[in-house]
Amino acid sequence: MSNLPIIEGDVLSDANRPLLGGMPEPTHYTPLVDNRIPEEDRPEKFAHWVSSYFQHGDTSTKVVDVLSWVEPSTVHPASINNMTTEEKEAMIYMPKYEVPYMRGSREQFAYAYRKVFFDDSVKTLFPRFKATILTGELSPAFAISSYWMVENDAKATGKPVNLVTIPGSNHFVGYFISFV
Repeated sequence: MSNLPIIEGDVLSDANRPLLGGMPEPTHYTPLVDNRIPEEDRPEKFAHWVSSYFQHGDTSTKVVDVLSWVEPSTVHPASINNMTTEEKEAMIYMPKYEVPYMRGSREQFAYAYRKVFFDDSVKTLFPRFKATILTGELSPAFAISSYWMVENDAKATGKPVNLVTIPGSNHFVGYFISFV
């Protein structure tokens, strides 16, 4: 028997295309790089924006133009509005280097993503391994776009990926499930 730990899967939750090695969509938006927002206000604006709910068009078309990129819906308050100060402090950390790091490390992220999700060697080492991507139906557009990217990659490689959309969920999709 091998001494390797039992690894049964990898779950990506609302990933961003650059973190999977992909290019951002031309319509990609984030308050973190919005020059209309003072730099010192961007982390707080981002936290509110990313924890909001987005009403998209018909996502079954898999066309990025149906996604709501900038303005969240007002149907639900942002998740951050329901958090205590302590919860916010524990969850929100936005170092200045995060965006440049995401942009500058795309090649390394692509390698890691493709190796873990689609390389046969992982399945050989960990036979019960299952790759999963979760997205919330009402997550920001970057998450839906990334989900479609993984879906397309799975089809192109012929490798199985567990694709899960949580109805009614936003970017905090992990709070809506107990296990995959």
